[in-house]
Amino acid sequence: MFVAKGDGKTLDTAAIDRAIVAAAAAGGGTVHFPAGTYLSVSIHLMSQVGLHLDRGATIEAAAPAVAAYDEPEPNEWGGRAQIPGLRPQSPAAAAATIALSIAAVSRVLPSPLATNIRTSSISPAADGIDIDACRNVRIAHCAVNSPFDDAICLKSSFALGRARATETVTITSCRVSGYDEGSLLDGTFKRTVADKGGPTGRIKLGTESFGGFRNIEVSNCVFEHSRGLAIMSVDGGPIEDVRVTDITMRDIVNAPIFVRLGTRVRGPGDTLAGSIRHVRISRVTADDVGTDQGVLISGVPGHAVEDLRLSEVRFAFRGGGAPEDAALEPPELESDPPEPARFGRLPTYGLFARHVKGLEIHHVELRWLKDEKRPAVRLDDVDGADLHDVRTQRLPDLVTLVLRKVRDFRIHDSPGIPDRRVANVESAAF
Repeated sequence: MFVAKGDGKTLDTAAIDRAIVAAAAAGGGTVHFPAGTYLSVSIHLMSQVGLHLDRGATIEAAAPAVAAYDEPEPNEWGGRAQIPGLRPQSPAAAAATIALSIAAVSRVLPSPLATNIRTSSISPAADGIDIDACRNVRIAHCAVNSPFDDAICLKSSFALGRARATETVTITSCRVSGYDEGSLLDGTFKRTVADKGGPTGRIKLGTESFGGFRNIEVSNCVFEHSRGLAIMSVDGGPIEDVRVTDITMRDIVNAPIFVRLGTRVRGPGDTLAGSIRHVRISRVTADDVGTDQGVLISGVPGHAVEDLRLSEVRFAFRGGGAPEDAALEPPELESDPPEPARFGRLPTYGLFARHVKGLEIHHVELRWLKDEKRPAVRLDDVDGADLHDVRTQRLPDLVTLVLRKVRDFRIHDSPGIPDRRVANVESAAF
């Protein structure tokens, strides 16, 4: 009826859009793509309409010379639907991706927005799946490969001219990676990309976090040849009630877990610092993790990450840290774009936590593949830390744990470390 050819040569955008409009006019439905390659520019989704791609069906981004992509939409809040200072994506960048973006636009989509993305393979040159200012979203059974950007990224930007949280989102049974562009789809899994900081390809909350995130669940996902899980509030919004469970990671280029509360506050007016609280991360295994950063949890002075629990996790690092690395002092980088690589090599191989209030570490194993001369754990400016059954690998005569300005600290049932409780300590190592 809508004559989309799917031959990889004919531009099918108009036919796809007509099918979406017809489905919406009928009260909702599904637009079906048989096997084939559907060349397209911007596709205009509508409420209550889904896209179903058969096995062997691909939506391929057309080159800008073929047709123009949509520019960011103008709106009544004074310009592009962008945070001031942000550079909109160019048509050339849009053409380089086969990505899916979902943004809540008040005059088009109802509230709450319910979306279900299921069983897709996506291999873009930018973000694979972006969810911005949305509610009630489920992403399941997707394979997303993105060497230069995030694979699945939750955002809460200022696109609506007001703070609106991204909330009640489930990401489950997905695989994310940073292999060469296209090599997930053809099964070659090439690793020739030499990107600064290594391939990206991860699951991330932020960095656009003006509206915040609530009730987020990530479970049963695999990270391969990528950066690790990132939870970031740097633009003023709150992050609350995040649950991460049953994650497997392999060949991780930097911090397998990165939790960052910063004060970039890239938003309108007098935007205040945000918050991160009530985060639970459990049953995570990461093998072959890069040398420079282990788990990295960091607020900034005066703004602490609160109530974070890490349990039943096992990390195996590449190792090779030198004795002098233990004296490194990572910069605060309060207003910088948040990325683990910006902190450089950390003074610990396993866990570095700074500016945290309420930290629980239970049933954790930290190992290395090559001799490590750094301690396993360091806590800086931490108020309330409970470490239970923390198992670390260390060389003889080297310390395992370093404390700096720590209050209400307890460690117990941890092999090789005597049980102890400390009310307040300026500096200690054991």
